[in-house]
Amino acid sequence: MNSDVAAHLDTSTFANEATAPDEAFDLIDKQYGPSTYGSERYSADELYWMGYLYRYWAYVYGTRSSNIYKKIGARDLRTLYPAYHTLDPAQAIERIAEARGFSLAPLTLDEQVELLRRIRAKHAKRRIA
Repeated sequence: MNSDVAAHLDTSTFANEATAPDEAFDLIDKQYGPSTYGSERYSADELYWMGYLYRYWAYVYGTRSSNIYKKIGARDLRTLYPAYHTLDPAQAIERIAEARGFSLAPLTLDEQVELLRRIRAKHAKRRIA
């Protein structure tokens, strides 16, 4: 979810391009190197649903995949598959957000300013130390 490919998938321009899955995997391998990481296995249906939900969430709510993944990782999302996979993606996302206690609404200008202040203060402390 943190790869350049995932960031590109989050943009609206990706929908107008033709990228084969093998090309995407090659780009990820090029960025991070080949990997045999992980031993946990997911079914094809679980992976399809999870990927679709992450993509839908990113497109509809204009949120980066990496931010969504921070809110609900793959293991947590997998536990919701049995209960939510038959729901409309928008309904599933609303229920997940409600259960996790976060809002899907964009931040207000005041909230954005406050968030920026906290980020700047955090970085200022790092420079001093």
